[in-house]
Amino acid sequence: MLYRCEVCGKYYEHSGLGRKPKTCSPECAHERNITRQREYWLIYKDKINSERIQKKIKKKLPKENTLAEINELAREQNLTYGQMQGVFYCQEHPIR
Repeated sequence: MLYRCEVCGKYYEHSGLGRKPKTCSPECAHERNITRQREYWLIYKDKINSERIQKKIKKKLPKENTLAEINELAREQNLTYGQMQGVFYCQEHPIR
């Protein structure tokens, strides 16, 4: 059977047994691999860079109060931990 090379466009013959090669020679196969790697990097590098930026932003954000700190604030106001969490939730999500 005749097939067409994806890289150079030449026609080449293959017996039809096994998996069909996409290129006519090892040189074309190497070139195809290089271009596919470049395409992959161009597509996914923005995603990778945005994930790195998000990680840096998360590190810079102030840490939230720990359980012990919240419990201490609650005890000062004669509330339980759960009631204090409810107060925080209501502050973050006010009713319109």
